[in-house]
Amino acid sequence: MTEREMVRAILEHTEYLRRNRLPYEGFEIMQTKWCARILLELCQRTPQRFGELKRAMPEISNVVLSSALKTLVERGMVVRTQFNEIPPHVEYDLTEKGRGMLTVIYEIIRWEERYASPPQP
Repeated sequence: MTEREMVRAILEHTEYLRRNRLPYEGFEIMQTKWCARILLELCQRTPQRFGELKRAMPEISNVVLSSALKTLVERGMVVRTQFNEIPPHVEYDLTEKGRGMLTVIYEIIRWEERYASPPQP
């Protein structure tokens, strides 16, 4: 697809969303720092427990992680499975919709590798 064709498709899609007053769901998920990061972590290894996700993202608080996971579950990106065992535990896994974001995450990583500035010392 050429750049011109991509721009035309973007314009058509944007107009469709505006005309029908629909949310920009993909952008909303990706602009939410922690939701995007959780998807990144889950695409590397899934399913994961809450504690595993927390260890992968030590800078996030338990409350924020819990809230972001709830958002992803509500949006159908992640499924939460509760195991009623002793001790009880919960696992989070990508849904088909969530796995659909893998190409987006991959392209963001490719963009970072090409254009992002190296970290400053």
